[in-house]
Amino acid sequence: MQLIQLLSQFPDFILCGDFNASRDRVVFDKIASFYKDNIPAQATTSIDKMLHRAGDLQLFVDGLFLTSHYRIEDVKLHAAPSDYMGIITKVFLQ
Repeated sequence: MQLIQLLSQFPDFILCGDFNASRDRVVFDKIASFYKDNIPAQATTSIDKMLHRAGDLQLFVDGLFLTSHYRIEDVKLHAAPSDYMGIITKVFLQ
């Protein structure tokens, strides 16, 4: 996977955003096999059902991955910035 190859050039990073690949799908699982998925497991969707044209889609297509030089606390999803929920967290350098 080209993304993993590209990321291997950097010792430290935070990778977050919309991957258009939900959990338990090949692309997301491939990234998660290299880097920890930091979105709480109980979060079942990152799509805001009130704003997304398709309504209540139970897909989590956003990711928050980081290298071991960082740690995060208090990951929260915030509705209404767009048709996808915003991810809010505190990031600390280890």
